[in-house]
Amino acid sequence: NSYFKSGKSKYGRGYNETIQANQELLKGAQDGWTMYGILASVTLAQAIEESGFGTSNIAKQANNWFGHSFNFGSDKYKVGKYTSSSGREWAKYATAGDSFRDHAYVLSGQSGNTRYAAAVGESDPLKAITAIENGGYCEGNPQTYINKIYGHIQTYNLTQYDVGSYNGTAAGGSSGYSNWLFCGDSRTVGLKNADSSLETIAEVGKGYNFFISKQSEIESKSGYNIVLWFGVNDLGNCQKY
Repeated sequence: NSYFKSGKSKYGRGYNETIQANQELLKGAQDGWTMYGILASVTLAQAIEESGFGTSNIAKQANNWFGHSFNFGSDKYKVGKYTSSSGREWAKYATAGDSFRDHAYVLSGQSGNTRYAAAVGESDPLKAITAIENGGYCEGNPQTYINKIYGHIQTYNLTQYDVGSYNGTAAGGSSGYSNWLFCGDSRTVGLKNADSSLETIAEVGKGYNFFISKQSEIESKSGYNIVLWFGVNDLGNCQKY
């Protein structure tokens, strides 16, 4: 739309003008980092891409700046639902700031879905975006989405809003461990391909039997936060995990 092409928000200002004039919005983005470990620059860039920074209809009608469906949004922040003219149900928020907080809350895994956990606490915007996309965030060409989001960060110097410290762990944990081990199937292999520094135990197409065969190796990782991504390839064994 015209606002997006001109780099303007729904307030008719530039993106940075809007951020600096709307402290509640900025605080919501920065809370996403200090509370949940998702960089403010990343969520701000995603808002630019996904709602034209507040110009979409659901952003205007429901303070939903990320296109969260009603089921995707968490009960922690959403205040109801907005039904569009097409009949689709979207999460509704009291403020734009709460939309940003909920976005980070969901990505952090604290709502129960840990597929984006590799982004939690990641202070490099490009690595954080890559982890989110490798978790299956956006359908289509992953690299295209990564390039778009990182491009917004660079174009609008959004890293200037990455302030404060994150001292937690993914999915609301409080282990205090700084090391991470990711175990799973093709999704975990994809993470390793994107960031070779990650520690993983993974193989494409594997499931419960592979998990059991690697259990001793996994349990030997004392002092690690361990993320398990299994079950898609053998739904019948989900309860065994």
